[in-house]
Amino acid sequence: MFNKEYVFKGKHAKYVMELKEALFNTNADVLILAPVIGLVYNRKSSIDTSKEFSNITTKVFSDKMIAENEKILFNYRLCMLLSDEFDGEEKVDNAFRYYIEDDLEHKSIFERNIKLYNSYILGGVEVLYELMLNGNKEYNGNSQNLSYKKSVISNVSNFILDYLDQVEEMNKIDDDIDF
Repeated sequence: MFNKEYVFKGKHAKYVMELKEALFNTNADVLILAPVIGLVYNRKSSIDTSKEFSNITTKVFSDKMIAENEKILFNYRLCMLLSDEFDGEEKVDNAFRYYIEDDLEHKSIFERNIKLYNSYILGGVEVLYELMLNGNKEYNGNSQNLSYKKSVISNVSNFILDYLDQVEEMNKIDDDIDF
């Protein structure tokens, strides 16, 4: 399924290029992390090719998509299972049955799911950009600045701590539910 090149367009392409320049080794690294961040922050977005960004694109080439297919598919399934868009068995079906592009019988379901997954990717790109670059007063276009690096580490640490707090809260709720 994820064996074709992935193209970031417009504003998100600009953000991915800047994130790659400052923090990531490849566009694929952004693509792998972004949907998880989008999901955790419940942030979805759509392609923005307004005039300011209309000619900007960047890609993850098919060879890299194939190499990272397992991680990308895992993230896709995670988004399908945890999204608030679906309920119960539909989540499982979306994650494990309707992810094959050539399944003509379920093509509309597949396209809807891919659209949702892409919205999490783009939302995650926005969150990464805002937290790591645009909203980081230490950045100033210099990713080698020691203050900036410390700030990134602090942001990531805070994210992990917040995430662990959320998991702990969910576990408390789970413990309170009597099956």
